[in-house]
Amino acid sequence: MPREKKKLGAWFPKASVIKGCTYDASVESISILLFYQYVNPAWSEARKCAAISFVESEGSRLNLGGRVRVAREGLNSTVTGPRDALRAFAAALGEFDPNFKTTDFKYIDDMPLDRAFSDLKVLPVKELVFYGLGMEMGLDDLGGGVHLEPKAYHEKLARAGSDTVVVDVRNAYESDIGRFDGQKTVGGAELLDPGMRKSTDFVPWLSKPEVREKLK
Repeated sequence: MPREKKKLGAWFPKASVIKGCTYDASVESISILLFYQYVNPAWSEARKCAAISFVESEGSRLNLGGRVRVAREGLNSTVTGPRDALRAFAAALGEFDPNFKTTDFKYIDDMPLDRAFSDLKVLPVKELVFYGLGMEMGLDDLGGGVHLEPKAYHEKLARAGSDTVVVDVRNAYESDIGRFDGQKTVGGAELLDPGMRKSTDFVPWLSKPEVREKLK
C-alpha cells in the first residue's frame, strides 16, 4: 500500500513527510545509512525538484524512514530500513545521477527495530550545510584544495616552520571534547580553531584580517 505523503508544516512549506514506515514480522533488524554527496556540476532547480521526487518515490517504495536534505549541491541523508532496501536505494541513486556511483555510503547493520525512523522527511534547502553562501558559485569556481593521503598529511602536520596550519571546522563542542594540542611547540603545524557554535560562524571568522594573513 502506498504510504501517505504530507506537508511537514507551516515552518517548512516545501518539505514533505512520507508517513507510516512499518515492517512485517519477517524483518528482525534494520540498518542505518548515512551519506552526503556534493554533485558537480550543481543541479538546476528543475533537477533538484526531480531529486526530491525521486527520494520521495524510492523512499516510499523501499519503506525507508529518516531525513534527507536536498539542495542544488546534492544530498545529505540519514535513513533507516531493511538491509537490502538501503543497498537498493544507494544503487538507484547511482542510476539517477552518476555522482552517487562514488559516494562513500556508511552502513550500520543489525540494529534493533526501535532504532528505525517512523517517517521519511524530505527537506529542500539552499545549502547542505548552511554557511549562508548561496549558489552564486559552482564547485568548480571555489578552487578546492589538494587531497593528501594519510602519510603526506602527517608529514605536513610535522613540518617545521609557519607555512602549515590546520583549521578545525568542527563545532566548538566537538573541538573541546577531543583535540591534540602542543604540536606547534615542537615545530609542527599551527592549529586554528574558529570556535564555531553554528556553521554560519565560519564565514565571518574566515573574513577576519588576522585569519586571512595566516591562510596566505
